[in-house]
Amino acid sequence: MTAELEAEVARLRKWVGDLHDGLNLLFKEALQLRNENRRLKKRIKELEKVDGA
Repeated sequence: MTAELEAEVARLRKWVGDLHDGLNLLFKEALQLRNENRRLKKRIKELEKVDGA
């Protein structure tokens, strides 16, 4: 492999690594938001029961 090609491969590997890290962060955030949404929906149902009782 030429030095130029090796440099391009290294650059692409870093780019893919950064992309992977970014996607992992987005996935974790999405899970947290989903869990928070579920928690809030349950709380709303609880409050509606108390309000309607």
